[in-house]
Amino acid sequence: MKVWTHHPSAFRIDDPNVVIDWTLGTYWRTMPGYREALPILQRLLREDQFLWCCTKRGQFIRTTEDIDLVEWELTVNETDVLAYYHEPTWEELIRSRGDWKSLLLPGPCQDAGILAKCPPRPGIAVCLGPLPVKYPKAKNVANDCRLPHVR
Repeated sequence: MKVWTHHPSAFRIDDPNVVIDWTLGTYWRTMPGYREALPILQRLLREDQFLWCCTKRGQFIRTTEDIDLVEWELTVNETDVLAYYHEPTWEELIRSRGDWKSLLLPGPCQDAGILAKCPPRPGIAVCLGPLPVKYPKAKNVANDCRLPHVR
């Protein structure tokens, strides 16, 4: 099964020695609910190293050029999957409104994401390059010399 994950370009998930330091991530720094929920999830999984993966390409967006984010495609099998999780429930949990009982799922289904083993097995991860920008910066057409001069 193909899944996608997104990380800063310096974070090479195909490095066999990669270790995730959650405290360096954007969510850790900007979302207090994430800092509170992540240790609970790690205890449930009995694992602290995993990749958050989307089951549909295009689910994750890079909002501006200012965000360094590359897309990885993984070809996973069941042994690579630590858990399936219900994405809307996770969003509610990090906002302190969800129910932990409905987070982990028995298998793939609607609105499911995958928590995959990290580091991934050799050869299953391919870097697809920078994630396309959803809201590119507008060009300053007044300074574009290619436009004809209008009087």
